[in-house]
Amino acid sequence: MLVIRGTVTANEDLRLNGRVEGSIVVPNHVVTIGPDGRVEGDIRAKGAVIEGIVRGDVKATDRVVVSATGGIDGEIAAPRLEMRDGARVDGRVVMPARIRAVTTAA
Repeated sequence: MLVIRGTVTANEDLRLNGRVEGSIVVPNHVVTIGPDGRVEGDIRAKGAVIEGIVRGDVKATDRVVVSATGGIDGEIAAPRLEMRDGARVDGRVVMPARIRAVTTAA
C-alpha cells in the first residue's frame, strides 16, 4: 500500500487510494478518498468525496460527500453535505452559508 507522509497539494482533481499521514490541500478542485484510502490529517478543498476513512477535519468551500463506505472522525465544515446510507461521522458538522476560500497554506 502506498503511504505518503507530509502535506499533499494539487492544482487539479485528486483521487487517493492509499494512506496519507498529513494534510491534503486542493484549493480549487475536488479530492476523492477512495474506498481503500485512509487519511490521518486534515483535508482542505473545494469539494471532498469520502469513500474511505478520514481521521481529521474536512473543510470544503463547496460540498462534502460521504459515501456508504466512508467515515470521518473529525469536524466537517462545508455549506453543503451529502451523506449516503451507511456513512459514518463521529464529530461536529458546521454548515455556514459560505466558507472562506481554501488557501494552499494548511
